Amino acid sequence: MKIKRMWLALTFLTFSVSGLWAADHEQPLDCIEELEFPLYPPLARMSRTVGEGSARVTMGQGRIPARVQILRLHPHLAREVEGALKRSVFAAKCGGKEIEIFYSFRLVGEEARQSLVRTHFRPPNHVIVIAQPPVVELIPD
Repeated sequence: MKIKRMWLALTFLTFSVSGLWAADHEQPLDCIEELEFPLYPPLARMSRTVGEGSARVTMGQGRIPARVQILRLHPHLAREVEGALKRSVFAAKCGGKEIEIFYSFRLVGEEARQSLVRTHFRPPNHVIVIAQPPVVELIPD
């Protein structure tokens, strides 16, 4: 009985949130033509900075963003996300509209001197950037 109530509540919440999303924002995939993926910034990787946040992109009249606002993301990561979004190409039909894209930066696996960066896109609007943590070298006494 509890599971059924929780499922119903979750279903209602999902439809409520998706209804709010559709009312206030354009659907992200409708406006994205070429999304530039951010790299894992070297300074963020060396300091083992991880995090999650989002970017609100207001479309300009051309195919480039008029404004990019980064929310809840460490400054080292935020600069990389902002640069990637400014290099992205958006649909001309979305001029003046706003979309929100979520970003996750994670350090996973064994330490490595050079790290391959893997980027995943989960529709409709979530970019996940994964790298290996750096090797920590101890300085002898």
